[in-house]
Amino acid sequence: MSPLRHLDPSHSDTHAHSEEDARRAALRAHDLLAVPETPDADPELDAVVRLALAVTGASAAAVDLLDAHRQLRLATTGTSEGTDPARGTTDRRESLAARLHTGRHAASDVVVVHDARRDPRLRDSSWVDGRLDRVVFAASTPLRSAEGHLLGSLSVTAGTPRDLTGEQADRLRDLAGLAVAALDRRRRRQVTLLAEVEHQRALLTAALARTAALEAAGERLRRSNDELTHLAAVAGHDLAAPLTAVIGYLDLVLDVHRGDLGAQGSQWLGTALRAAHRMQGLIEAVLVHSLADGERCHPRRVDVRDVLRHVVEDLGTSCAAARIGYTEVPAPGGTLDPQADPVLLRQLLQNLLANAVRHRRPDRPCRIEVTVTALPAGGWELAVADNGHGIPADQRDRVFAMFTSGPAPGGHGIGLATCRRIVTRHGGSITAEPTPGGGATLRATFFPANPPAPPT
Repeated sequence: MSPLRHLDPSHSDTHAHSEEDARRAALRAHDLLAVPETPDADPELDAVVRLALAVTGASAAAVDLLDAHRQLRLATTGTSEGTDPARGTTDRRESLAARLHTGRHAASDVVVVHDARRDPRLRDSSWVDGRLDRVVFAASTPLRSAEGHLLGSLSVTAGTPRDLTGEQADRLRDLAGLAVAALDRRRRRQVTLLAEVEHQRALLTAALARTAALEAAGERLRRSNDELTHLAAVAGHDLAAPLTAVIGYLDLVLDVHRGDLGAQGSQWLGTALRAAHRMQGLIEAVLVHSLADGERCHPRRVDVRDVLRHVVEDLGTSCAAARIGYTEVPAPGGTLDPQADPVLLRQLLQNLLANAVRHRRPDRPCRIEVTVTALPAGGWELAVADNGHGIPADQRDRVFAMFTSGPAPGGHGIGLATCRRIVTRHGGSITAEPTPGGGATLRATFFPANPPAPPT
């Protein structure tokens, strides 16, 4: 058994000062200087003080830390003669541990004070004279880091004079080692937590940076789209005006000088005129496509039947040979509330009907069925089904790309791309599927602006 040590070594003030600096650095390394005024309970340290009380037979036990100005009581159990406070802080100058383990008379091992009232180091402490407590017996062992720096103490006290046996001192020293190990585990947990916080902060910083970059890219894309829309409008106007003049003069030449041109000249001029008309149609299609994303979308209640009637009128003779049906399928209870931007919906229906007519089969009458259906979860669906050539399965997504057209003549490969853009602007989706019996069905889904709450 190790002997009890009642040491009173002398040290120079310079050495004591450097020791104190090193000690405080150790406390910082253990993150102990940031302990709050009333620290949270630590189950491991609470177990240490209970064991200290049991093995020594004292009245109270405590684990204290020492910073530059405070004694921080992390764990305590039992009572003494006075007001022995629970976990918290007191003035370091009054601390028994500070008086026994630091300064000129520092003790480096278990130190036992039989009667603190007669010990010159302790007798004027508020823990002894009754201001905080009436400690008479005190036994304290320092808590030191792996590098030997003092962190605090494990102490037991009583209100009457007494001593410790060598066996009790050894157990107190063992428990001090457990307390230091608990503090070290606490430090490692804190380091792990801080590392995790830093990691999460780094992730958040990276996410914010990515968000800012995406916002900047989105703003650049918005400006680019605005510029492209403006460019398309200007180009459409600047190209359309001279092209209209070209078409007009070609018509005049054919009307006035057809007899002078001869068969071959008339054929060549007719070919040029048809090419000019195709170019005019392409310019108009590109302009419509660009403008489909130019203005804000303003959905409101629309009468799809009325919009369809105006579309058929606009298409004129191209729809004359087609039989066009219209059906509404309301939700249970008879409700049907289609919401869409009227101008964009008109463009959508015009493109879908023109596409259906252009891809009709010559061996049977063209039939087109327009169906508006209320969706069970809210929103509505617009389906345009025809009995034409249909769309091969491997092309049903590709047909919505720009400049993709089927085998029928007269298309520019822009109409369905414009349809997808219009439906997407409404927050919906559009798909192509086969029509039973032959043909293609283009199905546009418009989701509700405010989806109903799920049933509880």
